[in-house]
Amino acid sequence: MNILLFNFFVTLFLSLVIRNTPPQTQIFMSRKRWFVILTSVLYIVILSTPVLESVTDISLYNEYFQRLSTYSLKEVLLGLTGFEPGYAFLNFAVLNVTDNFTVLLFVYAVLIIFLYQNTFYKYSPYISISVLMFLLTFFNQHIFLIRQGISVAVCCYSIRFIIERKLWYFIIASIIAFSFHNSSMVFFPLYFLYEIKQRSKSSFVFVALLLMMFVFFHDIIRFVGANFERFEHYLENKELTSVTNMLIALMITIFYWGALGKKVLEDGINRLVFYMLIITVVTYGISLGFTSALVRALMCYRISYLFAIPITIKYIKDRQARQLYEFGVLLCFFLLTYVIGSGIHEFENYRLIFM
Repeated sequence: MNILLFNFFVTLFLSLVIRNTPPQTQIFMSRKRWFVILTSVLYIVILSTPVLESVTDISLYNEYFQRLSTYSLKEVLLGLTGFEPGYAFLNFAVLNVTDNFTVLLFVYAVLIIFLYQNTFYKYSPYISISVLMFLLTFFNQHIFLIRQGISVAVCCYSIRFIIERKLWYFIIASIIAFSFHNSSMVFFPLYFLYEIKQRSKSSFVFVALLLMMFVFFHDIIRFVGANFERFEHYLENKELTSVTNMLIALMITIFYWGALGKKVLEDGINRLVFYMLIITVVTYGISLGFTSALVRALMCYRISYLFAIPITIKYIKDRQARQLYEFGVLLCFFLLTYVIGSGIHEFENYRLIFM
């Protein structure tokens, strides 16, 4: 069996164990902790021990890692090595301890899994659903999108600073995320958008900005591509944005809004996730007919899925409707990830070094 399919079914089994335990009991809390520990160990092993030739881009990252020994610390911090300074410094720090690339992958895996799991534990009403959605949306991409993987994980962790209104902590987190992948700069305005409430003046500004983005989207992207070399390859990619992705984002948003009603604007994770979903839908909508790699650059907003699904389940009152929604969403994403979608073919030969 494909290692990634095995990973999913093991997680599904563990999630069924925790979901069939009465909530808020001592045994539930114990199983919840063990669920986080076991899945974290499993994911760290899979992310940190691949055969380099079995997956896209990993060999290139290894070549960069080995080549970094020819650069000075000053060149690393100034971003003169070909990658962002944060990622370059992480490589440089590990390289000064060992030239084993697997150690770098281990550090990377521990870092992103901790950031995700810690945030799920804090904000998700059903952590097992968040983890399953993580597998069905981000995990496979994080195998080879190492720089962006760290950047998105930092953005996910930083949502606590938005909710708790800790601006300087959020600025520090944003700088760290930006130092690993420049695309994370699109996440920074979310701190200020979160303050927008129903019928406030700022809500009209928000709508106006979305309309401007809709009208001038292509001009903005061409300007960015022309002036920032790191984004040129997003424009050169020939694969166009899929309508399917936009419809999925739209349906998640509709069900979220329908289940929560006015509670979508409550302070905290509810409102933040709602605004992230709106931005995701708008982004997919205005980028139709444009390169799909561009939407990948905005993937930090899609972490909203990881919280929107379990929160929606929490607020659906009818038990049968709740179970149907949960089953339907997981089945849909499973089919898109492992059956219908083309992405799984990139990992047909994915192997671990001890297999």
